[in-house]
Amino acid sequence: LENHRVSIKDRDHLYLGITQDITARKEAEESITILLPELSHRAKNQYAVIIRMGRETYQQSKSVEEFDELFRARMLSMAKAQDLLIQGGGREIGLKTLLRPHSEVFGVPDRFDVQGLPLRLGGKPAQYLSMAFHEVCTNAVKHGALTQGCGGVSVAWRFEDQTQRFTLVWRETGGPKPAHSSGVGLGSLVLMRLTPSAILGESNIDWQADGIVWSLHGPSSGLTDGTAQA
Repeated sequence: LENHRVSIKDRDHLYLGITQDITARKEAEESITILLPELSHRAKNQYAVIIRMGRETYQQSKSVEEFDELFRARMLSMAKAQDLLIQGGGREIGLKTLLRPHSEVFGVPDRFDVQGLPLRLGGKPAQYLSMAFHEVCTNAVKHGALTQGCGGVSVAWRFEDQTQRFTLVWRETGGPKPAHSSGVGLGSLVLMRLTPSAILGESNIDWQADGIVWSLHGPSSGLTDGTAQA
């Protein structure tokens, strides 16, 4: 902060003082006051998600070791989204920015084709989309298109101007025929219920001959906070 010395002199006295511009400090204090309730609400939502994640992962796991591996990976996925949100000031995050760490962690960013206009997400959609990207990336690497040298993933999103609807499509190509499971594990729960619910929308999984296609649809108002650079 920059200080300024001030002196005032009258007939009998000399007054000395220092003035200081505290505008930036007051603005920061106001921002903290606004953010604290939002952070509290977000933390409560995360606790609920973690509890459910732990329960579903436990039911899915065949051993303590498998539970540890799955739960740790899913928690790291949530942490990535949280770190990116904090780096962005706790408000919004670009969709491309959110997707990038998931492709990079498996060392396959060059196998992804990402297409879509710059788009920013609010905190809740970002958190659940990060979880969804982790699930589809993990499946693609272990069982899907990214198990094959010629396999790849395209991720594209668009807006329908007339209906104000948003569509995101994850499409795998060049992989083995996926096994259609009738079970409802955490991956299916995240893709088919939790993530769509976060944007007030719906989703679908299509088992194509060379990979899955996961599509997410919803009102743009449930997903975006603007259209700044992603």
